[in-house]
Amino acid sequence: MDRGIHVKSITPAKDSMIIHLDTPEQAQAAQLVLQHHLPEGYAILKSRRCSG
Repeated sequence: MDRGIHVKSITPAKDSMIIHLDTPEQAQAAQLVLQHHLPEGYAILKSRRCSG
């Protein structure tokens, strides 16, 4: 991806994508990158399993 973020997997889901990362820190960094690059109107949600 970008900025040293290692994506473990990307799974298409109904009207969404599920992106799994290695650490909560990478998830937070990925969220910032996605917010910057995706058009307005996209929602970026954290998994309940992500404690960061």
